[in-house]
Parts: sequence; C-alpha cells; structure tokens
Amino acid sequence: MIAFLPMDKVPGGQYALAIAAFFIVVFGGIIIGIMYGCLTSLITKSTTDVRVVEPLAMLGLSYLSYLTAELFHFSGIIRYDFLLNAIKCMNSK
Repeated sequence: MIAFLPMDKVPGGQYALAIAAFFIVVFGGIIIGIMYGCLTSLITKSTTDVRVVEPLAMLGLSYLSYLTAELFHFSGIIRYDFLLNAIKCMNSK
C-alpha cells in the first residue's frame, strides 16, 4: 500500500492485476489441495495391511501440501479444505 501513496490516482490496470492475483491464489490452492488429497487417498487405500502408515501418510502429505502451497504463495486454508474433501470423496467409494 505504501507504493500507492505517492500516486494521485490508481491506474485501472492495478485493479485488474489485484483481481487476477486473487483468483490465481485461490485456484492454485484448490489445485494443490485436490492433487495431494488424491495422492493421500491412494496411499491410504493401498496400505490396508499396514495400518501404522495411514496416519503418517495423512499427516505427512497434509503438511507437505501446506509447504507446497506456501512455496508458491497460494492459499493454505483453501488448500486444506479441498485436500480433506478429495480424501473424503475418494475414500467413500
């Protein structure tokens, strides 16, 4: 915001960039959440004999998805919501 203080008027292109950045952050979080949710679901489905690995996969891949979202400056909260929804949808079948 300090960058806009010397400006008398904010150009219209800056508003378009702000709206585009918002949607990139949101949809980036959604994509990362769905990717890691599907990966976590596949791992937990394939480890039915080794039940000890399931919590480790859930916690480890959840944290890894958080780190990935933060690495690319995407939304971590939206990522977590879609991560859990993807796990729930894939494991309910």
